[in-house]
Parts: sequence; C-alpha cells; structure tokens
Amino acid sequence: MKKSLILAFTLCIGQLFFNSTKASETLFTIDGTPTSKEEFEYIYKKNNINNQADYSKSSLDDYLKLFINYKLKVKQAYALGLDTSAALVKEYDGYRKQLLDSYIQRHLIDPLVQQEYDRSQYDVAISHVFVSKSTPHSEQKIKEAYQKLKNGDKFEAVAKKYSEDSISAVNGGKVGYFAALQIGYPQIEDALYNVPVGKYSDVITTDLGYHIIRVDATRPAYGRVKVAIIKMGIPSDKAAQLIVKNRMDSIYSALKAGGDFAQLAAKYSDDYNSNMKGGELEWFGINTYVKEFENAAFNIPNDGEISLPFATATSYYIIKRISKMAKLSFEESESVIKAKLMHSKMYEHKLNDFLSQLKTQYNYVPNNDNLDLFTKKVNALIDVYPFQFPVQSAPLELFSINGKSFNENQIGEAIKNNYVKVTGKLGEERTKALVEMALNDNLMNVYEQLLADSLIEYRNLLDEYKNGVLIFELTKNQVWNKATTDSIGLEKYYNSLGNIYMWNERAEIIHLETDSSLNENVIAKLIKKQKLNTKEAWSAYIQKNPKSGISFSNEIIEKGDTTHAPINWNLGLHTDEHGHLYQTLRLIPAHKKSLSDVRGYVVAAYQEYLDQEWIKHLHQKYDVKINKDVLQSMVK
Repeated sequence: MKKSLILAFTLCIGQLFFNSTKASETLFTIDGTPTSKEEFEYIYKKNNINNQADYSKSSLDDYLKLFINYKLKVKQAYALGLDTSAALVKEYDGYRKQLLDSYIQRHLIDPLVQQEYDRSQYDVAISHVFVSKSTPHSEQKIKEAYQKLKNGDKFEAVAKKYSEDSISAVNGGKVGYFAALQIGYPQIEDALYNVPVGKYSDVITTDLGYHIIRVDATRPAYGRVKVAIIKMGIPSDKAAQLIVKNRMDSIYSALKAGGDFAQLAAKYSDDYNSNMKGGELEWFGINTYVKEFENAAFNIPNDGEISLPFATATSYYIIKRISKMAKLSFEESESVIKAKLMHSKMYEHKLNDFLSQLKTQYNYVPNNDNLDLFTKKVNALIDVYPFQFPVQSAPLELFSINGKSFNENQIGEAIKNNYVKVTGKLGEERTKALVEMALNDNLMNVYEQLLADSLIEYRNLLDEYKNGVLIFELTKNQVWNKATTDSIGLEKYYNSLGNIYMWNERAEIIHLETDSSLNENVIAKLIKKQKLNTKEAWSAYIQKNPKSGISFSNEIIEKGDTTHAPINWNLGLHTDEHGHLYQTLRLIPAHKKSLSDVRGYVVAAYQEYLDQEWIKHLHQKYDVKINKDVLQSMVK
C-alpha cells in the first residue's frame, strides 16, 4: 500500500509538473507586467461554468475587459503596499496553510478512505505472538519465535511459549475478530487484511513491541446493532444462582407468551443504565462488550426477536434485537470514515511515509553532531515556559534541504512558535517532537513552493485568494466606505440622476375593522358627523370612544402595486373586493422620491459609479497592452 500510494502521488505530481512547464504566451501587460494566456484561460473557464465559456470572440472580449480591470486593481493594491499589511499577511498565511493541508489530505486521505471502506466489509479473526520492547533481549526473543514458526512449529505452541500477552497466550495466541479501524496500529491492520487466512506475518514493530500476526478466519462484517436487554447479575452462592436462572427462564417464558419487553426490563433488569429506558443500549459494534454477549446479539436473525437466556462470567441476559444497521454504500460511509481517519494513527503513519519521501526527494542532509549539541541545549530549556532559545552569534548548521542550510537560531525560533502545539510530553521527548515538527514544517515549505511553481491550479488558487484579499481591502477604502460616509458626494450624485427615482400616484387609506352592528352606512354617517378624514382624527375619536367597536390601520398605496387589493382612487368610504371597509383619505400626485426614500438603491448605484470612475483612472494611470494575436488564437 505504501509503495503504491507514493508511486501514484509521485506520478500525479510529475504529470502536473510536466503539463505546467509548457511555455505560456503573454496575453496582455500592465506597465510591462505580463499576464499569461494560461492564467486567463484558467479564470475564464472557472468563472463561466454554465456553458458560458464557449470561446467565442464576444465572450472572450467581454471577459478580458473584466479580467484587465481586476488586474489593474491588483496592480494598484501592490503599488500602495497593501500586500505588506501585517493583518493581510497573517490572513493570507492562514489560507496558504489551509490550502496545503487540504491538498496533502486529499492525496493521502482519499486512497485510505477507499481502502478502509473495502476493509470494513469483513471482520478478521487473528492470533498473535507479542513481545514487549521493555523485555530484556526482546528483539532476540521475537526473532527466535519467528524462526520456530519458519521451522514448522505450530503457531499455538509458539504463542504459549513466547507471547507476553498472558490473556491470549494460554489460548494459543487467539485474540478474536476485529473490524477495520479498530486496531490503533496501521502496520497490524495491514497484516490483518493482507495476510492470507491460515498464514502469519513477518515480525511487525510498533512502539509497544514486536508482533507476529496469524489470520485465522474472515467473515462478512457484523457491522453495528441496537438491542435492549434484561440483565441479572450472577450471585456467588450456588443456590442463589439457581434462583436467578429460574427467574430468567420465567421471564423468557413470559416474553414468548407476549409479555412486554420494556415493562419486564423495568421491573426485573438490574442494569440501571438501561432498565428505565426499556432496556435499550446505544448502537455498538464488535469488541464493545464481552464475546458471549456480542455473539448472542449479532446472531439474533430479525428485528423484534429475542435470544434465549444465556450467561457470561458475571451476568445472565436476555437480548431483544431492535435494529441492525444496513450495509452502507461508499458515498454514505465516506464522510464518517474520513473523519475517523483524520484522527487515526493510520493517517499519521501515511503522513510520516510521505514526509520520509520528501526527505529523499529534497535531499535532506542532517548534521548529526550539531543536532546532538543543539538538542542538549534545548533539553535544558524545554520545560521552562515561555520557551526562549538564546540567539547564537555563531549558530550551528543543523541540516540542509535542497542545498539550503538551516541553523539552530532558525530552528530555535520555530520551536518557540510551535511550543504550545506539543502537549503531554516533557524533557527530551518534547524536544524531539518539536525538532521533528520544525524539520517537517521546512520540508512542507519546500514542497509548497514546488506546488506553487509547478501546479497551475494550486498557484492560481493562492493568487486568487491573495489578490481577492487585496482588492477587498482596496475597494473597501476606494468605493464602499466612501459611498456610505461621503454624504455630500452621495447627495450630489443623487441630484445628478434627475428623475430616475419617482413615486407613481399614491393614496393614503384607512383600513377599518368594526363589530357586526356597524354597517357601511353607519360608518359613513359617523365619518361625516365627526369629520374623520385623517388618521389623527380617527385616533382621537377611538381614544375618546373605546367601546365604539371600531379599529383601524393606516398605509399609503402606490398606483400599480399588485401586492394590495385594488382600491378606489376617489376620496371617501369604499369596500374592496373582499368586502373589507377602507377609507381613501387623500391622493398624492406623482413626484420625485427623496434621498431618504431610496438611500439603499442610491448608495448601491453610487458605489458602482465610483467603481467605474476608479477603473477609468486606473486605465489612465497604467499602460495596458493586449496581444491581439494571442487573443485571436483562443477564439473557437
């Protein structure tokens, strides 16, 4: 797996590098700064996704205008030094790291996700021989055990004699079944799924010790199941044990006769975490509970069925199967597997393989003597917070990558920056982890530069983000803030628009709600008598006559507004098409809207105006030259 992963990754990099090294023609220049046809095409295709990128003359011309305007703003941002702003540099560096992490994960994780999905279809039963690294002469011991197997000795006999796993050794090394991603060591999981049934692995080394794995059997994966239980602990007294067994048999008979499992669990089960929930447990897979319990649970054939009463070492059980999880497709499983892998030793193992490959590829050369001296200096300081490595006037050269040397001052600063990222380790162990982290960071920096230099898509993503941040900051100052804060300029712009924003004829109306005793004629007489021709008059009347049975709401309706029921544009009392009473109070002639009426629209239009004026200024400031032959060559 390791070799094929690295080979596939290397081929991918090589192909992309080959594709990207082809000479690219200059499409246009801005004050002599070239933009390639290749970069334009990448953006053109990316931003015209709905079959708009048809390479017609008009399509290319239109997009080229937009792209030149974009590049002019980038040019101006650099001219103003925005690219050196500490806040923007920090934001960009954060994006670079996210993009690199995403790129690495995609190339390392995706093959692993498929591998683990394929493996998750089977559970594997194994036996093993284990020798701890802390055992004197442990390496010699495991080699001796392995040689015995090579000589034809039975695995069970070798496990009983050599294995230091006392629980499995007495059973000839038998451990039982495991599912994918249940073993924390990728070297061991690889053996589970790569060694043929009945065969054993080479010696496997982990940080625990040395292992020889034999694959005993495979079966379709048990998956996950949800059950309910009735549990009774087994007492130590023999007579009491019989009483408990007979009680479980009676409960089983009651269940078979139609008894309610949840009620019986609440009454008799002594599992206090589940008995008040009808005996229900959470979903589980293999190696969650003892083997006898799991085998009984997974061997119940159908939902709703129950097991016979059975005993483990400590308790009697009756199990009811509630549901068994259906086999999931790769698409359904992908996100869950990926999330598990991201925090697994499997991914850590593959990442370390990848970093080892980078060491070879980028000619990593350590100066071991200087590294030892540096490590001793750091060890003396490593457990003092905040960590500070004293700057050396003649710093030791620690290692080189691609011929570039890195000294102890640089690595000391890197350790300071990464110090809080390493937890749970002290002394030499922490120093080792931080030195390794500093080395890996520098390897990744070289690798990232390779990507940026050789992969068009990667480089363009970086440029897009950086330029986007710069343009956002520049446009905020040049356009957006100005449009919202320059009240004099906004007023002047609004006045220059003439009669663009107009009200149609409008009517102010009162919607009336009355009790059933008041009809239209009564209301009409009341309006005439009390002179109720304004909303203020209505408010005053209702305040003086709270028991009048009348309430109202007021609004102004514009002619042609289809969101309202049609109204009568004559003054007076009317009934709409739904039978509702309303009073037309006044008619308002068509007139120009005030700035406050349309401020949002005007600000948006002013921003667009400022942007257009700004672009005109940039075209005057910078010399733009288009290579028309290159542009014409793109037309299809």
